[in-house]
Amino acid sequence: SRPGFGRCKNCPPGSQSAPGSSECSLCDAGGHSLLNSVGCAPCASGTRSGVGWPKCDPCLPGTAVPSGNASCSMCPAGTFSHEQATSCTPCFSGKRSTFGSEDCHLCPSGTYLGGPGQNCTSCPPFHWSQPGALSCTPFVAGAWHRDRVKGLLDSATGSLVDPTDPARYAEVFSRRA
Repeated sequence: SRPGFGRCKNCPPGSQSAPGSSECSLCDAGGHSLLNSVGCAPCASGTRSGVGWPKCDPCLPGTAVPSGNASCSMCPAGTFSHEQATSCTPCFSGKRSTFGSEDCHLCPSGTYLGGPGQNCTSCPPFHWSQPGALSCTPFVAGAWHRDRVKGLLDSATGSLVDPTDPARYAEVFSRRA
């Protein structure tokens, strides 16, 4: 300190002071400072801070923030992000995600994905699909299709038959012969 000015004080973390100033001011949202900082530094990409924060925290999976922003934004449906992301990544073809997702998933068999950001849609009657399909395939008249997950598909009704229901399975299976 200079004569007549008293003793200098340290600004606490999350604040700053200009050279020659005797006052500390809080860092703005999107910035941070350590003990005795002259200025606040912007948060790195993929991190965020509030007013007066001493450090920046990473954005959680399913959210993203560009450099120097105060808050992380949730990823929209059809996109995803991992921790400390600067932007949300679109899902690959045949995959979907919900609002705020950290990963994309295939649509299950018997459904299809109509387009980016959409939900899985059930195949119409007399149609089938594999996991991750972008459309459904019509049954061939009189043909039988084996669904690897749920059981036997009845081409007469378009419904799934559970192989653990012996009476229903036998009835549909006997129509096949």
